[in-house]
Amino acid sequence: MGVGRIRLRYPIKPLPGTFVSIISPGQWEIPLAVGDYWEGELELYVGSKKIFEWLSGRRRVTVKGPLGSPLPPMRRVLAFASPDHYYDLLYPLREVVRAGGRAKLVCPGCTEFDDHVDSHDGVLVSAHPSELEGMAFPLPAYLYVRWVKMNCMLGVCGVCSVGGKLACTSGPFMRVNSIEDIGKILH
Repeated sequence: MGVGRIRLRYPIKPLPGTFVSIISPGQWEIPLAVGDYWEGELELYVGSKKIFEWLSGRRRVTVKGPLGSPLPPMRRVLAFASPDHYYDLLYPLREVVRAGGRAKLVCPGCTEFDDHVDSHDGVLVSAHPSELEGMAFPLPAYLYVRWVKMNCMLGVCGVCSVGGKLACTSGPFMRVNSIEDIGKILH
């Protein structure tokens, strides 16, 4: 199936870098990156066919969020993503461009963000750790820790600990040089 796009009416505008969770009461809670937000409509990308079909068949959906920590304001952003994970970066990059900034996305097959960025305020990265092995990014770099399992989404259970920080409250974008033992995480 690949990735499916869902749009929901939602009254709260998330800040770039935060996420939401979709809840099936008594069954599961799934964290999802915000793909976009425009005029009261939340755009989400879902990689699971089962969850996409479940969401598509609902008239009402329970959404918790926005959750996590927003990214700092940036005017010039360089971003790196694998084709399977570029949608994690869409909302932060779109907000940079909407605010008059510039964004460059390095991702095979991705064409939306192609500005020339000669210097940057930040680097955004979304890929599986195995795809990042041996790579070095100019700082400040923010890594979307999408491979981390999250349970409570509120920093209570500790399941989402990444290098001494909780992805659900300090992330999902985590500043690379602030994570303890980042080398162990990326290898």
